[in-house]
Amino acid sequence: MLLLSHKGYSATRDSLNIKFNPLLNGEKITHTPQHHPKDQLLTIKLFKFYVSNFMINYKDGSSEIIDKVFLYSLTKKESWMIQLPKSSVKEVESVLFTIGLDSLTTKNSNMENELDPIHGMFWSWRTGYINYKIEGSYGNNKNNQPFVFHIGGNSQDYNTTFTVKKIYQGKDTLMTDIELKPILDFLTHNRKKTIMSINDDSLSFSQFFKKCFQ
Repeated sequence: MLLLSHKGYSATRDSLNIKFNPLLNGEKITHTPQHHPKDQLLTIKLFKFYVSNFMINYKDGSSEIIDKVFLYSLTKKESWMIQLPKSSVKEVESVLFTIGLDSLTTKNSNMENELDPIHGMFWSWRTGYINYKIEGSYGNNKNNQPFVFHIGGNSQDYNTTFTVKKIYQGKDTLMTDIELKPILDFLTHNRKKTIMSINDDSLSFSQFFKKCFQ
């Protein structure tokens, strides 16, 4: 296993892109209301999440860890695609990455770049970072309810991070759909419309959010 510690490219290095594509019932998410089959409307006002702990698995059995942290934001188009360095002489089999930040990353954070609190993703030294947040409203014209979900923290008992595995398809860009229908399911069947702390509710929400990447 190789730990990548340099940023440069050489004759044996090129790049692999990961592009995130948020969807609702197969349609691209925007800031305008999105129709739901049961005459409901969903509006996404804010959607952010951290991506970390990248691992590229090659077909020869070797793996490469890329120690980088990225912050996706629906309102920042430049964050929709991640570029990773990879070998140009080996065939990629799969790519793994974590949604959220592990406790080691939180502990060793220099609070710069993507980890700067200015991005609104840091709670405190005691509780750590927010792994993902989504805010908006849901309902119909007569009853449109706001929702706020800030999920994260460094508690081992309430670990809300998860790993995503994508099989490489031979293209330079690896498309990663984020189907947000599970969030609608959570809103429909759960009375909690605001979660901003580390508890059982945040852990429950994380299980629904994980389904968005499957």
